[in-house]
Amino acid sequence: MIDQLVHSEMDLCEMLNMMKLAEQQYVVKSTQRDQTTSPQVDNGDTAMTDDHQSDTASEYSTSSSQSTTVEFFGCAFLQAVQAQMDTFPDSGSQCLETIFAHREIFMSLPTAHPQCSRGFSDMAYTLEQQAWKEERAADNVAVAAFRHEAWSIAASLRDVSSQQLLQGNKTRPQSGSVCHMAPM
Repeated sequence: MIDQLVHSEMDLCEMLNMMKLAEQQYVVKSTQRDQTTSPQVDNGDTAMTDDHQSDTASEYSTSSSQSTTVEFFGCAFLQAVQAQMDTFPDSGSQCLETIFAHREIFMSLPTAHPQCSRGFSDMAYTLEQQAWKEERAADNVAVAAFRHEAWSIAASLRDVSSQQLLQGNKTRPQSGSVCHMAPM
C-alpha cells in the first residue's frame, strides 16, 4: 500500500516537472466514417420510392469520411486528464485526485488558469455522457465534484481579476468589500 502511494506521488511529481505553464491545447483528431446507406426500395411500392427521393436526411448525407476535432480547455494538466477520461478506472478516486492536484497547481499561479473552469465543466459533461456501468456508480458524485470545482475556479479567477483592477488604479481604496460607484 505504501509502495503504491509513493509510486503514484513520484509519477505525479514527474508529470508536474514536465509541465509547462504556457497555454497549450491538445487537439485530438479522429475520423469517423458515415455509414449512411440508402434504404432498399421495393419496386412494387411506388409511393415509397417518391417519399425516399424527397427525404431531406438522405439529400444531405454524405458517404465521405468526416474529421472531428475534440478541443480540450484548461491548463496542460487538465488537458492531459481530459485526453485520458475514457481510461479512468474509477472516476470517484481519480476525480478527487485530479481536483486536489489541480488545486495545488492553481494556487501556485492562478492567472495561468483562465480556461480551467471550462475544462472541469467539460470533464463533468464527458462523464455525464458516458454509458452508466455498475462499476462506475461514483460518476454522479464525480460530475457534481467537477462542476463544483469549475464554479470555485471561476469565482477565484473573478476575485483575482478584480484585485488586479483595483491595484492598477491607485486612487481607489484597496478594500474588496467596498462598492465603488462613479460620482453623480
